[in-house]
Amino acid sequence: MEYTVQLNSLLKLFRQYMNDDKDVTRFYARCRDGTATYKDVYDLADKAGVKMSDLLKKQILDQFPNGIPPEAVDAIIPPALREQCDAVIAGADRVQAIVNKKAGVSLAPAEMHPDEDRILGLADHFKESGFTDEATELITNLAKATVDETIQANAEFQNDSGMQVTVTRVYDDVGLNHGKDPCQWCLDRCGENVPYSTAVDMGMFERHPGCGCRIEYHTVKGTKIQSNWRRNVWMDSDAILKWRRGLGLE
Repeated sequence: MEYTVQLNSLLKLFRQYMNDDKDVTRFYARCRDGTATYKDVYDLADKAGVKMSDLLKKQILDQFPNGIPPEAVDAIIPPALREQCDAVIAGADRVQAIVNKKAGVSLAPAEMHPDEDRILGLADHFKESGFTDEATELITNLAKATVDETIQANAEFQNDSGMQVTVTRVYDDVGLNHGKDPCQWCLDRCGENVPYSTAVDMGMFERHPGCGCRIEYHTVKGTKIQSNWRRNVWMDSDAILKWRRGLGLE
C-alpha cells in the first residue's frame, strides 16, 4: 500500500506519545484507583487531538510542500483519525465503568466505535481545502465529539433500560471571537436536568468546531455522572437564567 511508511511512522509516534505522556499516565493511574472522571476524558481528548494534528503537520505536510495529494489523504488521514478516536474511546470506556459503579448502575458501558461519517467528512474537507490553519481545531473537535457520543450512548442505553435520565449542558463561556460575542448556537442547546429525549431533540449533544461546552447526565438511581465543563462550576437553573439575562438573552 502506498504511503504505508508515512502512516506507520505517524501511528508509532502517536502511540508512543499516548503511552509516555505524564498526563496520560496519570489519567490511567486514576482509572486504576477509581477516581477518574469525564473531565479527565475531555482532557485526554484535547491532548490526543492536538498531538495528532501536530504529527500530521510535521510528518505529512513537510513531505508534500505543494499540498497533500488526494490519494495520500485517503491513505493517511482516516486511519490516523481512527487511531485518535480509539485512544479516546478506550479512556472513556474505563471512566464509564467507574461512574456506573459509583452510581449503582449494573450495566456494562456501551460499546463505542469511531464515527466513520465524521472521519471521512474530515478527510474530504482536507482534500478540498488542504490542511488549513483550522485543522487542529477540527481534529480536536472530532476527539471531543467522541466523548460526547460516548456520553450520549450510555445515557441512551440507561434511558432505554428503564432508568430516568436527565441531561445538563452548560455554556463554556468562551463564545465567539475569543469570548467577545456569546455563541447563540450553543446557548440554544444549553439547559439543566432536561429529560433525555428532549435533550436529543434540542441538540444538546451537538458540537461545532471550537466549542468548549461540556455535557453531563445523571440517573435517578445514583450520583451525577459529570463530564465537567470549562469553568468546572455547577449552575442551577436560576443561575443560568440570571446569567442569560445579563447577556440580554432572556
